[in-house]
Amino acid sequence: MGLWSDKPKQKTTAARDVAAHDDVHIEESPVQAMPTNAPRPAYGIADAINLMRSLPQDLQTTDIVVQVIKRTLESAKIDVAAIIVDATHKEDMIEKRIRELQEQIENFQREIQTRSGEITRLQTDLEETSRVKERLVMAEKLTNAGE
Repeated sequence: MGLWSDKPKQKTTAARDVAAHDDVHIEESPVQAMPTNAPRPAYGIADAINLMRSLPQDLQTTDIVVQVIKRTLESAKIDVAAIIVDATHKEDMIEKRIRELQEQIENFQREIQTRSGEITRLQTDLEETSRVKERLVMAEKLTNAGE
């Protein structure tokens, strides 16, 4: 088993790149599209996460179990340091996506405030327009009644 994947490099979105590491479900949008050329280890953080998930919950934090897993991976010629680098890359991608989503939410909130303000101005304009129209209709009726 080689350290790096022999798969050809492909353009992917940041969400697909993060999701490729694990069962992370991220809604894709054109805003987040970006190519990535970073090669992935043949055994990466997603595999390590799946391995840890397969263990009983009470064993996942036991130091001896973690040491056994590390030594087993190393004996299979799997570079644990490469998994750690992959994990760091995944963390960076997730943090970047979180920042993007937070920024989008802030933009949506500003847009909501802008539109709410517009609705308030339009409601005020509608009330004034209706009030003036009613007075003009009444004046028209009084003028026609007096003729």
